[in-house]
Amino acid sequence: MNDVELSPEVHRRLGIELFNKTWGLMDKTDRTPTEEATMLEFVHSSAYHWSFAGTVVNQQRSYWIISRVYAVLGIPEASLLFAKLCRECTESGLSEMEDFDIAFSFEALARAYALNGELKKTAEMFRSAFDAGKLIKDEEDRKIFSESLHSGVLAQFG
Repeated sequence: MNDVELSPEVHRRLGIELFNKTWGLMDKTDRTPTEEATMLEFVHSSAYHWSFAGTVVNQQRSYWIISRVYAVLGIPEASLLFAKLCRECTESGLSEMEDFDIAFSFEALARAYALNGELKKTAEMFRSAFDAGKLIKDEEDRKIFSESLHSGVLAQFG
């Protein structure tokens, strides 16, 4: 392993860049298996870099997107693991979270529980996500959240 230390600024830049690359691959509808593996590498690498340069909010968002990637790839157990970490991080850093971070933490749990076939917990987390989503002040953020909440495996719950 290389002992070269990176500055917080470099970690931050890499965290952002890898997050955005993950998002680009996640939005792609015709990913190859190689692109799916790359998406996993990007999302975990982004979280790694944020661990050196970010805040509790960056950590929470890292857990959220990792959970979402595993959901997109149809890997329910990993999706649930990171959704739970996202929610724990949200609760522990609640005063630093944006309103949409809170809503998305419930959305991650709802999606992961749905993938795991736990419909009672899915419905409970969907309701919590829906209620938290109504509290998002910014109209554009609220719209983005609502579209996410009503997509994929969660579309049937709305």
